[in-house]
Amino acid sequence: MFYAKDHPFLIPKDTGIPSDEFTFEQMKALSADLSETEKKCPHAKYYYELPAPLPQEHLDAMEAGPIDPSEAFEIWDYGNYMNKIGHCAVENGYCVLPSGIAYSAARVIQEGRFDDMTAYYNQYFAPEECLFYKTWYPGNHYMHFTDGAVEDFGFGRQFIKFTGLVEVEDLRLNYDDIDKNDPACISINGSKAVFHDLTDDSAKDIKGILVFYHRLTENGREMRMRMWNGISVDENGEYVIDPLPADKALKVAKCCMCHLMQEYTNDHYLETKFWYDNH
Repeated sequence: MFYAKDHPFLIPKDTGIPSDEFTFEQMKALSADLSETEKKCPHAKYYYELPAPLPQEHLDAMEAGPIDPSEAFEIWDYGNYMNKIGHCAVENGYCVLPSGIAYSAARVIQEGRFDDMTAYYNQYFAPEECLFYKTWYPGNHYMHFTDGAVEDFGFGRQFIKFTGLVEVEDLRLNYDDIDKNDPACISINGSKAVFHDLTDDSAKDIKGILVFYHRLTENGREMRMRMWNGISVDENGEYVIDPLPADKALKVAKCCMCHLMQEYTNDHYLETKFWYDNH
């Protein structure tokens, strides 16, 4: 099971359509621009206000180049690095691990985030068509299915097929120890997925795992993200490493880091702005 205390978290609105109702050719033809219906929605104005400015720590990480793999960790060491008071040596960075897995780390400080703000945003923001998803990351989000999404991560437009939720057991964590190790932690959750490249039919599918670690802070919340590409979990709960080609792994690691930084900085901007525009 995944770990969560009694707080609301972002729930991306989907179209209610399963991905198997679309062919890859139809996915390739999707537009990230607003439809005529979406343009008429009063919330469409937010689409044109983004992307939100990134904090300096994100810009620094983008310019710094890859971190040393010793400053990162494999997914099976998640609890040793994440589920404790304090922070990792590097909270924003990317590299290729000794296993060949592409590693991406990002932190978004959600200052001023409180429960009613997130609950209000989930309930009322952008119900029309794909407006919620497109506005989340204009130009890079195309469509959110019930079981997947089409996004551009910077290494080509991808169909992301969700294959399951991340369980604390997948991270080699003991559920009952999480609060003891870090009382500020309010959720550990994420998704397992397969990335299919819609821009290169010869590209090998990428298996990945994305994990979110949410904390309460004195002034709001903090979201710490870790992503591993080139690994999956089988039906027995065992890790299956399927690394990316060496010439692609580092690019994927950096692109995913940058995408997560902008995506969730946008989310924080939208939730905050939408709340104060209506209260």
